[in-house]
Amino acid sequence: MIKPTQDSLSAKPYIVILVILLLAWFFVAKLLINSYVDWQADEAFEQVKKKTHESISEFQSGFDKMLGVLHAVPAILSRDVEIGNALKKANATLLGNRLSTADYRKTYEHDPAFSKINRSLSMSAKEIRIINVIWIIGREGRTILSSNAQTLESYVGNDLSLRRYFKMAMEGKAGVQYSVGSQTGSQGIYFSSPVYETNRVIGVVAGKVALKDLANLVRRANGFLIDEFGVIVEAKNPAFVMMAMPDATVLSLPEAERLARYKRKDFVTLPISPWRKELGEQFVSLGESEFPYYVESVELLQNRLKLMIAEEAAFPAAIMANGTLVFFLLLIGGWLGILIVTGVVYQIRSRRVAAFNRKRQEVLEHIATHDVLTGVYSRVVTESMLEKAISHAGETHTRFALLFIDLDFFKEVNDTYGHAVGDEVLKEIGLRLQASVRKSDVIIRYGGDEFLILLDHIRTVENVGSVATHILDAVQQVMVVQEAAINLSASIGIAIYPDDGRTLMELLQHADKALYHVKDADRAHFAFYSSVTRAEPIFP
Repeated sequence: MIKPTQDSLSAKPYIVILVILLLAWFFVAKLLINSYVDWQADEAFEQVKKKTHESISEFQSGFDKMLGVLHAVPAILSRDVEIGNALKKANATLLGNRLSTADYRKTYEHDPAFSKINRSLSMSAKEIRIINVIWIIGREGRTILSSNAQTLESYVGNDLSLRRYFKMAMEGKAGVQYSVGSQTGSQGIYFSSPVYETNRVIGVVAGKVALKDLANLVRRANGFLIDEFGVIVEAKNPAFVMMAMPDATVLSLPEAERLARYKRKDFVTLPISPWRKELGEQFVSLGESEFPYYVESVELLQNRLKLMIAEEAAFPAAIMANGTLVFFLLLIGGWLGILIVTGVVYQIRSRRVAAFNRKRQEVLEHIATHDVLTGVYSRVVTESMLEKAISHAGETHTRFALLFIDLDFFKEVNDTYGHAVGDEVLKEIGLRLQASVRKSDVIIRYGGDEFLILLDHIRTVENVGSVATHILDAVQQVMVVQEAAINLSASIGIAIYPDDGRTLMELLQHADKALYHVKDADRAHFAFYSSVTRAEPIFP
């Protein structure tokens, strides 16, 4: 029996069609991926450019804010009475160039009055932290005071008359200059402010910030800080520090100057070259990175420094050629990486800005609430301090005392010895008052020679009387100011909360009334308001 023939379905056409479709999809997919990657690359390059512009703007903003804060320090110190007196003294005995730097240093550093100011400048530099050194320059250009006096690096006696920041300040301007220390060889930013006597500049207050202290700003900007000779002096990546740019002129410097500036005489050139001509000169190959970098520069301090931002532009086309799966994996991985890195960078930056603002706010609040001359609270805090004490005492059912202190015959001190001596007396009185009470007690300079003291949590009226007696004894101790022996006394009026008043005005008025009762009697004593109202004798 013959079996019927069966037609078999050939697989060849399907295989051909499958191959054609696979090839067609391969080319379509490749075209789509390439088009997408090219579009993404263009967008990425634009974002890189935008980010670079933002980084430069952020750095310049931070740099300008830092300079603003730094200029505020010498501006404040330039109004210090002691510094002004020291400059007058130095200017009155100009020595010209007859003495060596060592002789100048011996002359100024051994002066007791100058030593006291040097210690004060040293404390100020330590408290501000960002400032490495603060120094005072006389009219002839010699440093007479410095926060690093009595150290090997002492600036005292140095001739700085040719420094640009000194010349600018002597012209009445706020000076700023990038330079290398003549003694230390360390690079830094120098800033200055003039000191006036009436309308005449009599000297200069100057300060220095080491270039390494700009590291945080440079690292946040992901940049390179390049000096005027083409040397990278700071960078986010430490491996690039002390490399030379391709167009650097550092090797034209004498070997001795290179060693003084950079502690080396030879420099490795930064490996930087154009990435691809079609992308433009701003896209470069940097080091061994497989991705291009977008670079942009900005000049600082009148071309003495240059900030170059090098932002990586990750181009994914080559990776995408390996397949769609790799593309998506890299895309997802990149997104996750960007989210994590951005979150970490944001947190770090937020904390640093918050810390800087807090520090600046603390400085501004201290200046706003404290008396510049005596260092105690100024009158502006009187209402807030009293209201706070009243509220706390009312809640805790405790008592506090308000002492109204007036210096007896202080006007005669100013009339006899001058206001400069009077200011020194007030400074000493401020110190004596602080030594006479607890740290928790509040001292306010209420007027020219008037002070308020808040004694919190008093137990008995007798305790308040003991404190008042201690204050009177402290004020009456002889003080020697500019070779003048000065005797002072004080009168004190005391009001107790809530016995003598429950409001701010009542307490102030009653303490003032008690004070004038003492002054009308015989001064140099204290009296409680309650004694005044009962016509009792004041305390001896």
